Amino acid sequence: DETQINALFDTIESSHGALSVLVNNAGIARPADFLETTMEDFRAVIDINLVGTFAAAQLAARNMVKHKVAGAIVNMSSINAQVAIPSIAAYCASKGGVMQLTKATALALASPLPDAAAEEEDFTPEFGVLEGATLTHFLLRNFDAYDLAVGKFSRYEKPVEKLEGSVRELVYAVEDETSTLAAIRNYQRSFADLGYATVFECEGDACGGFDFRFGVYLVEPPAMRFDLADFRYLAVSDPEEGRHASVLASRQGGKLFVQVISVEGEAAPEAMVAAGAAPQPRAKPTSARLFALARLLTEVGHAPLEGIEFEAGSAKLVGASDDALKQAATLLRGRPDLRFLVVGHTDNQGDLELNMKLSRARAEAVAARLAQEDGVEAAQLIPHGIGFLSPRASNASADGRAQNRRVELVLQ
Repeated sequence: DETQINALFDTIESSHGALSVLVNNAGIARPADFLETTMEDFRAVIDINLVGTFAAAQLAARNMVKHKVAGAIVNMSSINAQVAIPSIAAYCASKGGVMQLTKATALALASPLPDAAAEEEDFTPEFGVLEGATLTHFLLRNFDAYDLAVGKFSRYEKPVEKLEGSVRELVYAVEDETSTLAAIRNYQRSFADLGYATVFECEGDACGGFDFRFGVYLVEPPAMRFDLADFRYLAVSDPEEGRHASVLASRQGGKLFVQVISVEGEAAPEAMVAAGAAPQPRAKPTSARLFALARLLTEVGHAPLEGIEFEAGSAKLVGASDDALKQAATLLRGRPDLRFLVVGHTDNQGDLELNMKLSRARAEAVAARLAQEDGVEAAQLIPHGIGFLSPRASNASADGRAQNRRVELVLQ
């Protein structure tokens, strides 16, 4: 209820003044079959979980800005922002919204800071800068590619000139009323004085609007901000000297942001070594495999324990399984609050009932082995077997059957 939230923050303001931390943790679910979910229940979940989070975050941010407090706003989302469950569709939608709302809030409240690398360079580019401009981003790529936009973008066509060479990125912010047109005209005149010619110039829809915004390279906010309602673009070139540049100007939040990308063509630096001196390939680091396991569990809620092997037709683990088991144990130690199903799978060779028993026996063997690791509790693991009822590949080939013989962790 907006009135209640406003009253709450009025009380905080009058009693305590500055707010330092807000934790948004209010939430409801109202489970129901998707086809039976009422609009009343759907709106109630969205209102409390998402609209309430927005309202509280906005009021807290206003308080912090007013009192000049570098505070923190914590919005509680859920794994269901990424893992959908049909019976709580509204809850999943609301928590996905909280994830994106939090990202948007962070971008909105972040202040661009002068780029340390740019300060160390201590230079003024040859084409100059606007009066009163503050440098918010600098990056020099000694040799890279850049697509210079040279025409109007559309869904089906993005006319660019592909360039290679030394690429320099500069972004400036100007806290006054300088228009995007004034910025473009000043840069256009400055580049012309240096021998560049205008290749393409546009504004808003003439650039391609939405298609242009998401088709051209843009430095990430908060260093560079972009508003579809107020932006202009300029591309210039000096082919004889192999020099090219683009200028993108946009106003947002009462400021002018100007991104300048310059490219000077040159050959790629020599970086090859003799074949005999080349490093030899090695296996993926354990940390990388552990990260992949954790990522899959986070994103889809289940992950195979790659590398687990058993003796043929048996639930006896072989020594080659040790690395995979230790990786899983590391993950379990790090999250003792989580509970997992350990699910055994087989191929379709043989009777279903026998495969059900074998798959469960293999799941039990893995769970028991993991429980022997320091810091892993047996209560974290519940073994199950489902035989060949959930294949991940065709059982028509030997390779497919090998992929189907596995043990997976499933997040409860």
